[in-house]
Amino acid sequence: MTAPQTARLNRGAETLFRQVHPTQFPGGVISKEASIPTQTDQGLLSTLRESAGAQEAHRRWTEDEKRESIGTYGITIAEVDGAGVFAVDDAAATNTPDHASVDFNGLTTGGQRKKAARQLRDHATSRGCLYWLFTDEGVEVGRVAAGFGVEVSRGWEFSYCPAEGPRRCRTLPLPALI
Repeated sequence: MTAPQTARLNRGAETLFRQVHPTQFPGGVISKEASIPTQTDQGLLSTLRESAGAQEAHRRWTEDEKRESIGTYGITIAEVDGAGVFAVDDAAATNTPDHASVDFNGLTTGGQRKKAARQLRDHATSRGCLYWLFTDEGVEVGRVAAGFGVEVSRGWEFSYCPAEGPRRCRTLPLPALI
């Protein structure tokens, strides 16, 4: 039996989705730590391919994997290549549909890894969050998907500015406005 193979991705316009943990979002700004593998990641930054979709990527991370995320951000394969790293399709190797990893193993110094992580973070930040899910006391009250506007429920209204993140304000139910 042979080990599952990985293949380098070269479709430059394809977006890779990355979840950002709340601790990687200090003061409403993505830290470079969101775009760099930890020591236990073996030099590979986990992402999901565009075919999964931003909302599904968030759902899998938060519901299936039981992890926290403030939202789904994206980087393109061309941006990955431009940062001096590369993306591989490792869905078979990880047994995770649509999985891809950004491989930092070719960078030999911590400075090189940090520079690449900053570049990826800056690209993701300039693109803005692609999917947010808002909850109030554990109950979903709204969601934002890039290009689709805002869904509102339970009397909450949301606005989003890519540079500042989501803002939430309480609105009155429609009957109270009449």
